[in-house]
Order: sequence, then C-alpha cells, then structure tokens
Amino acid sequence: MSAPGRPAAPARRVLPPFLSTSHADAADMYYELQDREHDRLRLARQDRSPFTLHYGLSAVGRNRYSVFPWDHNRVLLRSLAAEPANDYINASAITLQAPGQQPRYYVACQGPIRATIGHQWQMVAHLPGTVAVILMLTQTHQDGQEKCAKYWPDGDEPLVVRLPDFACDVVPVAAEFHEDALCQVQTLRLDEFDPNEPTRLIATKTVYHVLFEYWGDFTIPEPEHQPALLAVSQLVERLGSEGGMEMDAGAQETEGAEDAEREAAEDVGAETDAKGEDANGAPTRAASDMGEDTGADGVTDGVTDEVTDEVTAGVTAGAEATADAVAVADTIADAIADTDTIADAPTETATAQDTVLDTVPPAADVEDATADQVDATADPVADLDARTDARTDSSITTADPVADPAGPAPSEKPTDAADADAVMPDSAAAAEPAPLIVHCSAGVGRTGTFITLDFLLHAMDPRTPYDESIPATNYQIDSAAILYRPTAVAADADPIRDTVFSLREQRMLMVQKLGQFEFLYAMMRQVVGL
Repeated sequence: MSAPGRPAAPARRVLPPFLSTSHADAADMYYELQDREHDRLRLARQDRSPFTLHYGLSAVGRNRYSVFPWDHNRVLLRSLAAEPANDYINASAITLQAPGQQPRYYVACQGPIRATIGHQWQMVAHLPGTVAVILMLTQTHQDGQEKCAKYWPDGDEPLVVRLPDFACDVVPVAAEFHEDALCQVQTLRLDEFDPNEPTRLIATKTVYHVLFEYWGDFTIPEPEHQPALLAVSQLVERLGSEGGMEMDAGAQETEGAEDAEREAAEDVGAETDAKGEDANGAPTRAASDMGEDTGADGVTDGVTDEVTDEVTAGVTAGAEATADAVAVADTIADAIADTDTIADAPTETATAQDTVLDTVPPAADVEDATADQVDATADPVADLDARTDARTDSSITTADPVADPAGPAPSEKPTDAADADAVMPDSAAAAEPAPLIVHCSAGVGRTGTFITLDFLLHAMDPRTPYDESIPATNYQIDSAAILYRPTAVAADADPIRDTVFSLREQRMLMVQKLGQFEFLYAMMRQVVGL
C-alpha cells in the first residue's frame, strides 16, 4: 500500500510469454524458418509446388540480386498498350491480417536498378488508390556500392518516363523533414499519359516518398535511431489514410504555376513524344535516366557501364543462361545458411529480351519429386495451394498459380472481357485500400523487418477497429490476437514467429538475418512494456 498522500505507482504491464523468448530460443525459431525456406527453394523448380520462381529466374536483367518474388503473388506490370511488354517487376503483393481486423496490404520490392526506374513508376501508377506511399529503408549507396538507383526527381525538375507501354511525369510538389521519424518526405504528383498519345493525361496520383536512411544493409538501426521506427510506422499510416501533408501556400502556388506551364506547352504543341524527346528533338530526362534505346519490354537495350556493374555475376549470359537458371534455385537453397552471400551476389543480364524462362527445361529433366516427397518437405500448413488464393482479397494484379502454376506468359494478352478485367481492373479497384510500398535494397531484410513491426503495432493499437464478423484471409495470423485479446489464444502463441513465417510464404528471405529477427522481439518488448 502506498504511503498516505503519495500516489500509487502505476501497475507494471505483464509481458506476453512470447516476449520473454531467450536468445537461444529465438535462434532456434529463426533457423527453423531457414530450414522451411530451404525446403521451399528446393521445390521451386517443380511446377506443382506453390513456390516457384520462374519469372524471376528468367527476367535476370530486372533483378538487383539473386532474390526473386514467388510467382504466385508477384505484382504484374499493367499496360494500356495493344502489345503489352514483359509484365515482370521484382515486387511481391503481401497480405497480413490479425483476427477480427481488416487485412493490411503491402508491396515488398527491391530497390530499383537504373533499367527498372520506369517499371517502378508503372507499378506505382497502377496500384489501387489515388494516393501511394513509398517507404524507402536504404541509402542509395553504402560502402561504395549502389543499393538503390535514385528513381525520384532531382530538385524541382520532373522525372519524365517514356516506355513503349507506359508514360508518366513525376512532378515534385513539396518536401519536408520529419524530426521524430528521421524521414525526408517528398510529395510528388504522378501524371500518367496515354503511351500512344503522350500528351493526353489519363490519370493523376499523389505519391509520398518517405526516405529513412538510418538503417544499414544486413543490420538493425543504431539504438538512438530505433525509436524513430515507431514514428515511421505512424507517419506512413497517416500519409496513406489521410492524404498526408497539407501543402503550404508556396507549394500550392508552385503547383499552379506548373499546371499553367503544362497547359501552355500543350497549346503550342507536344512537350514530349513517345521517344522521350522534347519539341526541339533533344532527349528528355527519361532518355538519360532510363538509358537510350528502350526495348519493347521496357528494359534498356544499351545498358550503361554503371548498370552493368550492378547486375554482374550470378546467371551466365547467352546460351549458358538456360542451364544456370535451372540451377539457381538449388544454389540459393545451398546458400540459405549464409544469407549474406545471396543478397551480395547481383545477377547478370542474360538477354535484353528477358526470355530465359521460355527455354528452361521442364522439371522432368531433373530428379523429380514424388507426391509423397513433396508432402514430406513442404511446410506444415493446410493446403498450400489454397493459401495462394489470398491474392483475391486484394485488387493488386498478381499471377494465378492455381489456374496455371507457371503463371501467364509475360507477353500474353487477355483473350476476353473477363481476362481484360484481370489485367486492368475497373474503377471500383480505386476504392480498394492502397498497399504500403516498402523497399530496401533486395526488398527482404529491412523490408520484412519493418513490415512485421508495422503489422504488429497496428494489430495492438487500441484504435484499430475489431469486429468478429470480418472474414479471415488465408494469411491471417491467429496468434496476433494475443496482443489485444490474450485470453482468446494459447499462452505460447508467438505472432512474431508466425508473421515472419507468413511473410516468407509471400516473399523469400523476409527478415533475412538472425539479428533482425531478434530485433523484432526487442522492439515489441519496448512497446508492450511502455
């Protein structure tokens, strides 16, 4: 009992049992996750497996490292062109849900290379919602190596993108540094044009580019920067749900002046054409930033030395690329115990056309696994094929492994109205929740760690609506209920372990390092113990 006149000390919050996990137990769980990943990768070349990597292995010129999206939930580039180009981008649609709460949607992607800057904006333009939030968790360079190409505009100049099947201008509107989150937030306006008539504006989207640079590759943030991650989670939530920062009067005047200039340019003629040239025939920023002679698939044909340096070593070019592509999944699986070697090994451009997949020998050419072997090595979840149906909960266009385990051909066009809707959803898709786009360099280590933390913070937030009637997706994390309804789940429930397991079913190597996995327990102990 407290002394008379002295207020009682606040009651100490009791930590859920999973937050008392020891270092040894955390390491055991992490290496179990690694073993499960190893099994998935061993089966990746089997079409019957729900975890295949055919498209990532084929489009080697569009990958920074030997880290690829699973075919079943890769994000597809959408196009208005009559002859769509290769629809591959190294990005994965992620769904996570806590029981009784609405699903949360993310897109986890690699940091673009120079040759995929245009593809990045093509993806952003066609994701659901009129507002997009991109969270970048890496510096552009670290220790003298490029970790992410600078894909957003410099200064006040717009970034002009002109690809054969996509055209846009990315226009700077405002910029602000958030001290609590240690983030530079740039407000951008993405103006999409008809690729066949590049002066005809067809859509506009507000984009918030949030840059958090205090997190090195393969590591965790320094102690003094760790609290900022909580503010980052709140910041991106606010930007996505409320439309973000209010532009000040100066920014509004700047935007108005830019609109006036655009209208004047349209009055006197086309400011740019489909080749990325201005009215005088000079190359625009698109020609210099995207490289010259863009091919039909949107990949630069004349790759610069800088780009070549970033996409060397991995898959042998030319005739040897086919055989190497078959072996890459095994190589990754063999290296899984030392994941530094995976993200440190960039891939090499095999061909400008990205056609390796078409010549990959069928699984019958390698030692085939029986149905019993597949069952014995697959992850212990109920009907893995059914779990991939979770993508139907989102309007993000992804492959359908149930109908075709290998996914549609990259250049395959819709054959009827229903197929056309699958490629380009109707206007109702704009009402779907916009996913948070998160990337670091490879899009797995820091990206997976942040997504896990953000999801759990949102689940335990008392302001998050709860309704038992909300249907469960196939990626519901039942153990997350321990954060807000502790009596509803088993005492040994561990939402960190289960969330990382679910993430790795949706993108390989998510939460890449043991230190990052343990960091999640430390951060949640700090939050829950407050």
